[in-house]
Amino acid sequence: MCPWNGARCAFARVWEVRGSIHVFDWPSSRLEINGLKSKVLAAYLLAGGRPLKVRQSEGKLQIEAPMQAPDPDVSVIALRI
Repeated sequence: MCPWNGARCAFARVWEVRGSIHVFDWPSSRLEINGLKSKVLAAYLLAGGRPLKVRQSEGKLQIEAPMQAPDPDVSVIALRI
């Protein structure tokens, strides 16, 4: 279970400076992740590379995602940290 909006997801650390969020149940509003200590420099959809707006403060990351999931099964948001 993800820490936002009841979505199901999994986190995967890829490299020292990159990570990804696998979202199984796409939320209807922005994604919020609490407790993330790393500074996120950029976020984008892995399918198509569309950049996503991010805001981060006091350990909370907010990602402005499209209303429609790019993939019906699992959508991946790549992070540059």
